[in-house]
Amino acid sequence: MLQQKHVPVVACCPVCNGENESIIHSLVSFLVAAQCWHKAFPELSAVVATDFFSWRGQALSKLDAWKRAEAVTLRWTVWKARNEKFWNQRKARIDAVVSSAAQYLKQWKEGQGRSNIFLSQPFLAGDGVSLSVKPQEDTIKVSVDAAVFSDFSAFDIGMVARNSSGHLIQAKAKLFQEMITPALAEAMAIKEALSWTKQEQWKKVVIESDSLVAIQAIRGQVPMRSLLGKVVEDCRNLVKGASTTSLFFVKRYANEAAHYIARESYSFRDRVLVGSSVPVEFMFILQVDLAH
Repeated sequence: MLQQKHVPVVACCPVCNGENESIIHSLVSFLVAAQCWHKAFPELSAVVATDFFSWRGQALSKLDAWKRAEAVTLRWTVWKARNEKFWNQRKARIDAVVSSAAQYLKQWKEGQGRSNIFLSQPFLAGDGVSLSVKPQEDTIKVSVDAAVFSDFSAFDIGMVARNSSGHLIQAKAKLFQEMITPALAEAMAIKEALSWTKQEQWKKVVIESDSLVAIQAIRGQVPMRSLLGKVVEDCRNLVKGASTTSLFFVKRYANEAAHYIARESYSFRDRVLVGSSVPVEFMFILQVDLAH
């Protein structure tokens, strides 16, 4: 498109440096994308096309409605992983890209469900921010996220605590070797964050999560007879016991720091990151957040 507008750019793919950049190359055929498609949809290995729209038509014709939704979500996570590699030099793991697609789709489905009573509650002032912002003076912000890895029957939690200047206090990763739903994982992540702030005896705390379902469930008062309900009730009690602790929903791009720790927690297994132990990629995310 840039070349069509007479912008002098190199046509070669900036990620693999092997072929000219095109839609089908970017989303389907370059090495990482091809491995993701083979892992998630081996039945599409026989689909051959020279352009993306022909490939998409053939692929969707072989899938049922739910599988089509999974395919669309996978295209998005492949594109996101490609951007992470190009802009942030973050190499994607095949299993992480595939499981991310499944997790996002499940969360979306849960959020759209008619039985989900939490989404009818109004946002609070401070909810829904798109970029990370510094908390008020004398307040500690704890960003939290969870990642479910079905291939490993595990879920990971990432927590990042920053002071009112936006600088890192600590980052913490926890790995749980069990398989649960994304909604339950997000609620457990918030419970871990609440317990962490209580253990550290931080006085005024803001906890941010990009799981609207979990945040509104904890804010609500409806009893829930399920494992999720038990975790939600634990979170409610922890919030009641800490009158200066607030919960807020933020959008994914405002929660990149915790998202990174959750995704990479296999590398940081049950570690506290601070000072010289902070990876370069994570430090870059923190610096980007500071610029907002």
